[in-house]
Amino acid sequence: MWILAVLLRPMRLILLGIVIAAVVLGLLYGPWLAAQGRTVAVLTTAYETPVLSWVTQKLTDEPRLANTTIAGTEVTIVNPAGEGPWHTVLLLNGATAGGRFDSDVLQVAAGLARVGHRVVIVDSPDPQSGDFTAASEAEAKRVALTLARASQTRDGEVSILGLGLGGTLALLAAEDPRLAPRVPLVFAASPLTDLVELGRVATTGFHRTADGFTRYPVPPELLRMAANILLDALPAGPPRDLLASEIDSALTASAEDDENNDPFAALDELPDGLLGPQAQAVVDLLANDDPEAYDALYAELPADVRDTVERLSPVRGARRLQARVELATAPNDPLVPFAQAEALERAAPETRITVSEAFSSTAARPSLSGPGDLLRLNALFVRSLYEIRNHQ
Repeated sequence: MWILAVLLRPMRLILLGIVIAAVVLGLLYGPWLAAQGRTVAVLTTAYETPVLSWVTQKLTDEPRLANTTIAGTEVTIVNPAGEGPWHTVLLLNGATAGGRFDSDVLQVAAGLARVGHRVVIVDSPDPQSGDFTAASEAEAKRVALTLARASQTRDGEVSILGLGLGGTLALLAAEDPRLAPRVPLVFAASPLTDLVELGRVATTGFHRTADGFTRYPVPPELLRMAANILLDALPAGPPRDLLASEIDSALTASAEDDENNDPFAALDELPDGLLGPQAQAVVDLLANDDPEAYDALYAELPADVRDTVERLSPVRGARRLQARVELATAPNDPLVPFAQAEALERAAPETRITVSEAFSSTAARPSLSGPGDLLRLNALFVRSLYEIRNHQ
């Protein structure tokens, strides 16, 4: 028997070592493994997958959907089964055809709800609508603050997920001093971060980089968005109304003429003194096509206009961010130059950029065209879902 005891002793030591190692690994990596499991559930809900989607539906409870109003804003809420409080996610859905009722948006929200997250969906501005203003920024902050104070929100924290201009609003909300300590994660897909530099792109077709100026194709949506932001910042009155009408006419004429690459040049033909000095400064900026002259013309804008443009630029307040920031962007997005993501990364060191063709400012969810896209999306979701529950 003593021989058997001697032989078993090493085995017991080995088994004890395995148990200790399992406990250590569970303590160290258990939250990451759990985040991977939640990621699989979210992705197989958002993307119909043979077998896996069925398994997810069987292993998780059906979310509950409701439409209501929060802080004066119409929202769609997707709640997990059971009673709260829950880890809460504010989803600023971006410019999708169906808004917050878009099926792709709802599938992503349902996936998050199936793994225990309360998701509140708010419509975000369309780049062409002219609704991306200081008012839309204030609305996003009001909803986020209300959610942070709600009894159904665990720990008083709200993670913010934004797509397109929704990503820009997500960053702006997380920079607010009232919200900064309450936001563990910002997940922003294809956000605009520096509207000052975007104005240069829209008007001249060049983006400033570390190596100088880089040409960037300017779609009509970018021109209209830049003009709308400047118009909204002007004082209400006849000069602004007249300028808005002239800009709309110029963009409409350009859309009908494929060879007209500089629609705002027509604004220079307006009679001197017709618009007044404030609106004329906007005209001078929009009609300029020289990237080197842009900075001086921007400095000539009324102070209130510059304040508005800079207030809506997350890169300007990035030092106030306390959240972990995950940026996802395509290398050649039609509306968002890649340099916009790089600018935020320089200003906020806690920012991580995921680059993939799967991400677009015009899509409600990533388009997975290959295994590489899936792997990058999986890693991005694992980090994000981990951070929501296990941030330091």
